[in-house]
Amino acid sequence: MTPALTKHLRPAYAECGGVFMKKNRLIATGLLGLLWLPGLALGQEEGVQQAKPATVWQDLYYSRQEKKDLIISSDNKVPHSFYGLQIGDKKSDALKKLRPAFKFMYELKAIGNEYLLSDVVYPDYYLTIMFDEKDRVFMIRYQENQKYELL
Repeated sequence: MTPALTKHLRPAYAECGGVFMKKNRLIATGLLGLLWLPGLALGQEEGVQQAKPATVWQDLYYSRQEKKDLIISSDNKVPHSFYGLQIGDKKSDALKKLRPAFKFMYELKAIGNEYLLSDVVYPDYYLTIMFDEKDRVFMIRYQENQKYELL
């Protein structure tokens, strides 16, 4: 190539190369950003989880979705509540306290010193409330209705 031809090609080559480099730089930056996103999301999630204060109260709806059984008894060191019903409450107040949360709750059976309850909204779960000899709540069990087979 002659120096004159090279002189005329350099600006065109530089222009084409510059555009090509700019596109590659944008693609490389975009890919690098995509690689960082999961790390940033995980870091934010951990920060959110750590920011929540420790609490003794449970989200019982969440527990109902994740666990099959939920048992609250007088052996618990921390006072628990099941929708307002607590250990030590009177038998006569049990259904009244549960009524706001379970508007369609009905009694399946009253077996001796316990109630077996169900709800139209959650028919696959049962609530058993057990009372002591003084007619005070001493255990609350919320469980999923399942069939068990003994072999």
